Amino acid sequence: MKFNYSTLEILVKLSSKQQMLDLCDQAFLYRKRSPAHLPDSLVQSLSQTLLISLNDSRSCISTLSNLLKTAVFQGSTDPQVIVSLFPNGFHKNLRDLLTKIIIENMAKWKASAIANQGKFYF
Repeated sequence: MKFNYSTLEILVKLSSKQQMLDLCDQAFLYRKRSPAHLPDSLVQSLSQTLLISLNDSRSCISTLSNLLKTAVFQGSTDPQVIVSLFPNGFHKNLRDLLTKIIIENMAKWKASAIANQGKFYF
């Protein structure tokens, strides 16, 4: 299944893998929230870091949450399976970094999802 993750391409502006990892952890934590209900501090921080609007920041976090949720649901740590989630022409280095982060954190995120089944974050 393919999704349009082109809104994520703005993330190439992040200055380190650690920033990307931290954002992925936050995006996965708030994966059940709609864009309007994401923590203001998270939205504002990304907006300031990337010099984008708050709405673009919300959209980016929500899209990243969707990607991570989909990858964890599929449960594969095969890079080709994860790469197949991205649209053709997606920024190669960003795709490869996100794929690596997903593979490295799959077990942690899956355990978190199982432990928090039935819990809602508002």
